[in-house]
Amino acid sequence: MGGYILTLFRIQSKNQKSFEDGRQPVLLMHGIFDCAEGFILNAEERAISFNLANIGLDVWIGNNRGTKFSRAHTTLDPDHNSTFWSFSFQEFGSKDLPAFFEHINKVTGYEKIHYIGHSQGSTQLFAALSDREPTVVKYIGKIITMAPVAHLSHMSNKIVRLLAHKDVVDVVELFNPEEIGKYKESTSRFTSFLCGNLPLICKTEVFYFTDGGKNLIDIKRWAVFQAHSPAGSSAQCLLHFLQLGLHQGEGPFRKFDYGTKENLQIYGQPAPPTYELGNIIEKIHLFVGVYDRVASVEASQRLFQELPNAEFHTFQVGHLAFLAGYATEHLLS
Repeated sequence: MGGYILTLFRIQSKNQKSFEDGRQPVLLMHGIFDCAEGFILNAEERAISFNLANIGLDVWIGNNRGTKFSRAHTTLDPDHNSTFWSFSFQEFGSKDLPAFFEHINKVTGYEKIHYIGHSQGSTQLFAALSDREPTVVKYIGKIITMAPVAHLSHMSNKIVRLLAHKDVVDVVELFNPEEIGKYKESTSRFTSFLCGNLPLICKTEVFYFTDGGKNLIDIKRWAVFQAHSPAGSSAQCLLHFLQLGLHQGEGPFRKFDYGTKENLQIYGQPAPPTYELGNIIEKIHLFVGVYDRVASVEASQRLFQELPNAEFHTFQVGHLAFLAGYATEHLLS
C-alpha cells in the first residue's frame, strides 16, 4: 500500500444494530472523481449498495487513494508532497485492491469476495487480473463490471474526445498538476443548488457528457450527488485515461506512459507494457449502457472479444445511470 491510508465503508441490512458474521462479502469500487458515496446517494430503493445489503450480503465499498476519504498517508502530506499524487488506476489495481481484499478477508474470513466495479472500478480490476496480481486472484469471486473501461473508442462525449489528443496530453504533462477535482464543500453546494433549482442545466450536462438517453437520471436526486462531488483524484490518473483515448481510442489497454527515458527505468522498455486481457480467466459480466457516452458499446464489444471468459449484457442506461438512475434496482435482479 506504500503508506497510503485507505478507507472502506461497510453496510449490512436495514435496521441491524451490529454487523453479523457469515454473510457473503461483496466489494464495490467507484469511478474516477467518485468515491464510495456514489453507491449510496441514490434513493434507498434504487441504490445498489442498499439493495445488496437488504438481500443479505455484506457490502464493502472502497475509496481509492487520493479521494476525499483516502487522502492521507503515513509520511506524505497530500497538500505539500507531490510524490503523494504519483499514481493512476495502475496503482489502484496493484496496490489498493490487494489491500481491500486482504482486509475484507481478515475481517470476514471469506476466501472469495464478489466484486462490482463501476467505470474506473472495472479498469483497475482489469489491470490487476491481467497482471495476475496474486492477492486479487486469490480472493476474487463473482465479477460484475458496470460501464466497463479498457478502451475509449467511439466516444460520443466530445469533451473527452477533445482532451484525448496528443497536444492536450502534452500540455497536461508539461504543467504536471498533482491533484484534480479536489472536494470543496462550497463548490459542491453551489452545483447542487444549480441542479436543484435550475434542473435544465444538469439535464443538459448529463445528456451531452455521460448519458445520451432522455430521463435516465432523477435530476432531483442528482442534486444530492453533486453535493458530494467531485471526490478528487490525481492528474496522473486522468492523464492515464487520456492516454488510452489517444488515436481515437483504438490503441491497446496499457500501463502509464512516463516517456521513453522513465519507461526504460521503470519497465525496462521504451514504451509501456500492454495489459494482456487474455490472461484473465475469471468470468466477467460486462454491464453496458446503450446510451453511454464514455464507455461506448463498440469499445465494450472490443473488450468482450479480448476477454476469454465474459458475458455481455446491455441495459437502457448511460454511464452514470448505473448509479444515479431510476431503474438501478433491476440491474442485479
